[in-house]
Amino acid sequence: MDPQSLYSHGNQLRLAGQLQQAIAAYRQVLAADATHTDAWFGLALALQANGQLHEAVDAYRHVVSLQPDYAEAYSNLGSVLWLIGQADQAIAACRTAIALKPQLPMAHNNLGTALQSKGELKESLAAFRQALALRPHFAAGWYNLGNALRARFDWEQALAALAKAVEIQPDYSEALINMGTTLKDMGRLDEAIECYDRAIAAHPQRADVASSRLFALQFHPNCDAKTLRL
Repeated sequence: MDPQSLYSHGNQLRLAGQLQQAIAAYRQVLAADATHTDAWFGLALALQANGQLHEAVDAYRHVVSLQPDYAEAYSNLGSVLWLIGQADQAIAACRTAIALKPQLPMAHNNLGTALQSKGELKESLAAFRQALALRPHFAAGWYNLGNALRARFDWEQALAALAKAVEIQPDYSEALINMGTTLKDMGRLDEAIECYDRAIAAHPQRADVASSRLFALQFHPNCDAKTLRL
């Protein structure tokens, strides 16, 4: 199989979730042509999806060394750097992506996440809002905005943002859980329990959702020992 056909095969494997096979295919391409930028990018995506984050960082760095104006690669690099705890480098990578391509929503979103991890809430809120201005139908962006607003104890706006995330993606369990927690913190226990119930219905295997629901039930005025055992 020639390198370009092998690269296309790697993409098919990656999109099918066959990540180890995809990684092997991309590496074969790169063994034949170490300057194949798209193969480096595909390899980075597959490594990131497979949880091989430090290797993904190296692959994304290869991409931008070969193509310094590749904004998406810088944005993804920022995301992975944040995941491995290198927030300052993540911020720098995301800002490079934005300088190259200001209309890239994910770069603003990734910048917001890295800024929030450093406690720079005002700047992170601005980044998330810019991401949503560019891509309004972006469930993860609304979720991240909601979490940043929660960190500022802005319950009403946080609830509205999380509700928007769920409106876009009704089975978004993390958003439903955080909606439930926000409603609990606001004293709206019936609505909080309803959110947890929706999260359980969407993902019944998640024990953490049931635990959050049980915690909220303990504060409900109509809760008794029998209810807690259900």
